[in-house]
Amino acid sequence: ASSRVVTLTGVGGVGKTRLALQVAGQVRPTFADGAWLCELASVRDADRVVDAVAGAFSLNIPSGARAEDALVEFLRSKHLVLVVDNCEHLIGAAAALISALVSSCLRMSVLATSREGLAVAGEQIIAVPPLDAPSVGDPFEAVKVSGAVRLFVDRAVAVHASFVLS
Repeated sequence: ASSRVVTLTGVGGVGKTRLALQVAGQVRPTFADGAWLCELASVRDADRVVDAVAGAFSLNIPSGARAEDALVEFLRSKHLVLVVDNCEHLIGAAAALISALVSSCLRMSVLATSREGLAVAGEQIIAVPPLDAPSVGDPFEAVKVSGAVRLFVDRAVAVHASFVLS
């Protein structure tokens, strides 16, 4: 049986988010209700994790309702994968919410990214190795083909379209 909670772990900048989004895109057609992204990087308060997840679905929590209960009710019948990105600074709150969601929403799967595992029952942890560094040989060619440099160039071009590695 496959795990319904998979956590991609590794050091910062290793490509966990990129890998999670690629995987979510590939498995999305197998989930009737699609793939959804909840980004936790800007969430500073553990009490706001449930609001961030609800926000990923544009779910309005009814006045007086407990946010976690409203989220569970909304997701209970859904067949989807939820990517929860950047859990490391809110690990306790993220783990508690993810655990509650997957135990109540039996057709839901979670793909999390964190610098460490969440310690959720049944969690499968996949360590994302560091990107390869330039090898020996022609220095410029080695640099151009290394994974670390390719990621740097992709990010640089996203900021300045005219960027060229030289």
